[in-house]
Amino acid sequence: MQSGLNGQIFDDRNSFYSVQAGHDSESGSSGFGKLSTTTAYGRFDAGYGQGRDYQALSLGASGSVVAHGGGVNLGQPLGETFALVQVKDVSGARLSNFSNVETADNGYAILPYAQPYRTNWVNLDTRQLGADVELENAVDQVVPRRGAAPLISFRTAIGRRVQFELVRADGSRLPMGAAVEDEQGKPLATVDPSGRALVLSERDSGELIVKWTDQQCRASFVLPPKEAHRSYDRLKVQCL
Repeated sequence: MQSGLNGQIFDDRNSFYSVQAGHDSESGSSGFGKLSTTTAYGRFDAGYGQGRDYQALSLGASGSVVAHGGGVNLGQPLGETFALVQVKDVSGARLSNFSNVETADNGYAILPYAQPYRTNWVNLDTRQLGADVELENAVDQVVPRRGAAPLISFRTAIGRRVQFELVRADGSRLPMGAAVEDEQGKPLATVDPSGRALVLSERDSGELIVKWTDQQCRASFVLPPKEAHRSYDRLKVQCL
């Protein structure tokens, strides 16, 4: 007589268990259990079995090591065609359409398989990114040749979220819809009806340029020391 049970471990779609037990009149009772999991750095499993005349322990691991221009990364077992994903300076960024693939400390992840000569979409899970990370795009695509290992790069900006309250010298608000730029002319935000603008500042001090119709003003700022529990800072500045 044989019986068995298998399934996921809690709600983890990447970890599984299986248990089997049996009994017959000649060999008596026996049982075997196995745990397996897939992580960003490989697949791992462990099993144990026991019967009348034996005990067995099994351990297994499989994965990959990829050396490239940005460093060395561990990953899951590779297919014939795979890809490198770069989210510059961001660790722990996950892909939403591939199981357990995330960037390491060097900002790279190994996409273990890709379909050659077809469009492969790669989507970043932006819910896993901190408030201080901004992406130019969260979706990209690649059409690799067979046996290739293309690089898929996502451009990022890293800084601090700051809600600037922008006022004129007389204390009045700046007009809604005014464009906020940095000193190089890069668009940062738009002034809301309350005269505020939520900006990702890549510097702790600098100058904002605010433009509307045929007018503009400049607002210098110095950010306070960062507090870990705050998702964003608030700062009132004069635009002169």
